[in-house]
Amino acid sequence: MADAAVACKQCGGTYLGSELADGDNEEERDCPKCHKAILFLVFESVDELAGHPDALSPSEREDFAERTDFVDRWTAGLLKSPKQLPDVKAKKFTLFWDADHDTQGIINRTRARVIWR
Repeated sequence: MADAAVACKQCGGTYLGSELADGDNEEERDCPKCHKAILFLVFESVDELAGHPDALSPSEREDFAERTDFVDRWTAGLLKSPKQLPDVKAKKFTLFWDADHDTQGIINRTRARVIWR
């Protein structure tokens, strides 16, 4: 998109995608001269991508599969109830929030005990 030409109907200018200004939100690009919105970006949802794997390149399909696996693992590990957490008997403790670099998971722990992984 950066090298595609886009015409502004407001001022009549033609600009490359890389020349457009950021708009009011992430999906909008504005004319660099008159600052009117001239381009709206559309992002496919995960469901749309899953339904059309043939529209993806082989590397995009691989990235999508990895992302899907990660989201599935993450969703499976979500807390559903406070009852899933162990009791902490201490009156006062520090809770640490760490990332497990091997599994990309989050670990909540005290100094001596894992509370949630």
